Amino acid sequence: MGGIRCIVMSPDDQLAASGDHDGKIVIREIKEGGEIKHTIQAGSEVWSVSVSFSPNGEKFAAAVYDVEGGHVIRVYDVETGELTLSPIEGHKEWIRCVLWSLDGCRLFSASDDHSIRCWTSETGKLIGQPWMGHTNLVFSRPPSPDGTKLASASRDNTVRFWDAHSGEPIEQPLQHGD
Repeated sequence: MGGIRCIVMSPDDQLAASGDHDGKIVIREIKEGGEIKHTIQAGSEVWSVSVSFSPNGEKFAAAVYDVEGGHVIRVYDVETGELTLSPIEGHKEWIRCVLWSLDGCRLFSASDDHSIRCWTSETGKLIGQPWMGHTNLVFSRPPSPDGTKLASASRDNTVRFWDAHSGEPIEQPLQHGD
């Protein structure tokens, strides 16, 4: 199957990280020539929109599938390419996205298991219970500009808004279309 599955730019617009279907993540400079800083074999597969730089650009997180470890999140140091935190485990299905809170203290992940989860970015421990409400696979977007809300969309044709600190739903879900 091959092919690049995801790409993200660093907060300072100097680097890009891309992940392919075979689990390889490449971090390279964006400027002409695109010198590769690191090539990392993160898992058996890197899936969907699943690589994210921390707000300060010092770390990046990748949602991967590993034949031995299952669906996990791994955190790497951008400068050295070293694995700094792994595995962050809990999802039972594909992790569609992983992203950081604006302060860099938490990671959010959304999955085909119909949940969003919040993790401490230093230890990888789950914060609270999974955020449930969708009835199909879930995608999520970065927090609101003030960092208080998180939006999610699902194949169940709903959009939901969540309190980014408590995980509580905000209002009722919005239906996409009729």
